[in-house]
Amino acid sequence: MHTDLYLDWSEKAAINAEQLAQEARFLSDAKRSARAYYLAHMAIEESAKSILLWAMGPTMLGDELPRLSALLRNHKKKIEFVVSYAASASPELAAQLGELQPKLISHINDLKNETMYVSVEDAQVIMPSDRVAKIDVSQHLSVAEGLADMARKLLTNASTRRAKSHARDA
Repeated sequence: MHTDLYLDWSEKAAINAEQLAQEARFLSDAKRSARAYYLAHMAIEESAKSILLWAMGPTMLGDELPRLSALLRNHKKKIEFVVSYAASASPELAAQLGELQPKLISHINDLKNETMYVSVEDAQVIMPSDRVAKIDVSQHLSVAEGLADMARKLLTNASTRRAKSHARDA
């Protein structure tokens, strides 16, 4: 019963991650780099949630849902997990992550927030577009797309196994 809940949650998170990555690509193509970065980052987090649910869900008991939910709200832990998992599971993603890996973890919330809001620093007003001007947003987009694809593929296999199991039980 609980396994189905976690797999359903994981599948929907994978679908959402793919949609966020696609929307990030649209914004990037429209030269909206700050928002493209933001959505790419959100796609990475949603992929992390999907993969965590896929990996942990089958072993979780119903009364552990609050602990799992708390873990999923910890942005840094999700990114640490997905970056490590992806780097070890896929040589292609490991190459894409490259030097981006420590940056994803070290400034996880700062840059995400800075790409949405105007701020003041050293008596200067800073636009979100200024924050991402020095960032290779396309690299973040590629990672977001790769992780969303990984999450979807993991879930496709899990759904197939689940369907076969339900068919045997019927």
